[in-house]
Amino acid sequence: MFVTSAMTAAQTLPAQARPAWRMLAPAAFAIAFATAGCASAPTNDPSDPFAPYNRGMDQINRDLDHAVLRPAARGYQKVVPDPLRMVISNVFANVSDVWSAANSALQLKLRNAGEDAARFAINTVLGFGGMFDIAERMNLERHREDFGLTLGHWGVPAGPYVVLPLFGPSSVRDALALPVDLLATPLRQVSPAADRTALAAGWAVDTRSKLLAVDPFVDNAPDPYLFLRDAYLQRREGQKGPRGDTAARREGDARAADANNATGAHDATDATDATGVAKEAEPTPAPPKPAG
Repeated sequence: MFVTSAMTAAQTLPAQARPAWRMLAPAAFAIAFATAGCASAPTNDPSDPFAPYNRGMDQINRDLDHAVLRPAARGYQKVVPDPLRMVISNVFANVSDVWSAANSALQLKLRNAGEDAARFAINTVLGFGGMFDIAERMNLERHREDFGLTLGHWGVPAGPYVVLPLFGPSSVRDALALPVDLLATPLRQVSPAADRTALAAGWAVDTRSKLLAVDPFVDNAPDPYLFLRDAYLQRREGQKGPRGDTAARREGDARAADANNATGAHDATDATDATGVAKEAEPTPAPPKPAG
């Protein structure tokens, strides 16, 4: 795949490399599902019934990454100084806040939507087009949402794992949601097409450069395919979270903690040691024997 990493590549390519390949989406889906339909070999993992096809496509994607995007990301990291790379990353992140706000609203996470919208407005105006993350200094949290997460919020199951050509790790639900994400990409408003393509390529290279440090984890994994698959599935499961605004949940957690403290209740962590293993009850000391 074009954007590969140890812990996050499986999530990043679908989110960050989409603009660069938006024109290839129809072909990618056709190839993916046509091939997946022919992959009838048995598998022990019910979440990965297309494993034979997925493994082949994953290898092709990683070969392309090693040949094209990884060298480009290394060159970008060597040539562009850290402060400028930070500015570039901020601009792309600011653009992504627009679609995150829309998806938060679709999930009725109104506070999250307001925070992302406020982030975009503040950083665009005061941060000179998003070059500086002023909103972070104002403690406005960034929420990363997409249409796949919106569908999941309303009960659409993720379905089997599937590796898309060029786009990389996905699920059936996220693959079906991908065209909506592509159509909503703010970069589509950039013209002419040459500038739009250059920005999309820059987004992909900038994202890939952040993942160079974790490449050894993938390259040295006993099974890179399983490593990336599990990383993707675990992150998507963690991303959906409980329903409701994160800020509201934090307030609820704080109120619950205050109530526990008032009643003398103990946090669950009191029952574990530093390693996370439940502590055994300490034996009650025997009473001293009477003298004499």
